[in-house]
Amino acid sequence: MATTTRLEFTQASPLPAATVSLLINNFILNTSRFLNSFVASADAKLAGVSSKISNVETMMTILEAKLASVPDADPAEAPTTAAQGGPSNEGGEGSSGGASATASSTAEPSAEEAAPTTAIVPAADPNQIAISKHPDYIAFFKQLKVGAPLPAVQMKVSAAGLDPSMMELDPETLVPFEGGGEEEQAEAGETE
Repeated sequence: MATTTRLEFTQASPLPAATVSLLINNFILNTSRFLNSFVASADAKLAGVSSKISNVETMMTILEAKLASVPDADPAEAPTTAAQGGPSNEGGEGSSGGASATASSTAEPSAEEAAPTTAIVPAADPNQIAISKHPDYIAFFKQLKVGAPLPAVQMKVSAAGLDPSMMELDPETLVPFEGGGEEEQAEAGETE
């Protein structure tokens, strides 16, 4: 093996000051060029993301405006009117509609049975309200009715400072309501 000789720095002559300053200036120049290009690249990417976020917010604002213009169609009202019509309406649908009407009429009684149950339960406990009629969540359930994707609505709920897991519940699930009882519940029902 080759033997290496050890340099003793105490006996070596120092580098000239011009060479040292040239090396330091070169290092500073290259580092500042790299940092400037990195900052420019990061700034361009952040501007792109900011633009995309702005577009999404604009689209959400437009969607909310469209949603606000849609008249409320409460699904609980339709089965209630069908139940008031009596069994003669259902019999007429089944006999003239064929197999498809029979399938839809068999699905409707379960909705009709659920509607009176949910209408009776809030009267028993005035401090509870259906989550879809809760003033904090009513706009978000409207978005789901119109067809907005659940994850997007959950992000909006989270941004509003509310619990996004509530959007996964059945719209008729009863939740506590501290709004003052039956009067405000009636007002919430009228806005639907």
